[in-house]
Amino acid sequence: MTLTYVDSQETAAENGLGTNALDNLPATYWHTAWSGSSGPAPLPHEIRFDLGASKSAGGLTYLPRQDGGVNGRVGRYEISVSADNTTWSAPVASGTWADDASSKRVDFAPVTARYVRLRALSEAGNRGPWTSAAEIRVLGPNS
Repeated sequence: MTLTYVDSQETAAENGLGTNALDNLPATYWHTAWSGSSGPAPLPHEIRFDLGASKSAGGLTYLPRQDGGVNGRVGRYEISVSADNTTWSAPVASGTWADDASSKRVDFAPVTARYVRLRALSEAGNRGPWTSAAEIRVLGPNS
């Protein structure tokens, strides 16, 4: 799985690169932009992944940042899939995650897709317009 797109990432005040959400290091994390004269990027935020080929997907795990910080925990979310990274399905899953640092999991009916998109519609604690993720994984249908 590789990163294909993030709508925003913090690179000036910290290492908040989108690729951190895929590096298998819970101590690093993707964080949307929050510094600079333009201010924080507004919600919603999204991160997209390429599975490398069309595969069956049946869920997703999301690990919020693990450094003790709370900003950016995903609250309301939607997950969509695509064959071409341009045309996206209606959400295959949506809901609201708790405002805590525990790993989150969502299962959905298996779909065949090459690309998966997680959209953060709100920040869990309503502290601001941020999104962050220590690790995100797309799961197979029987994972």
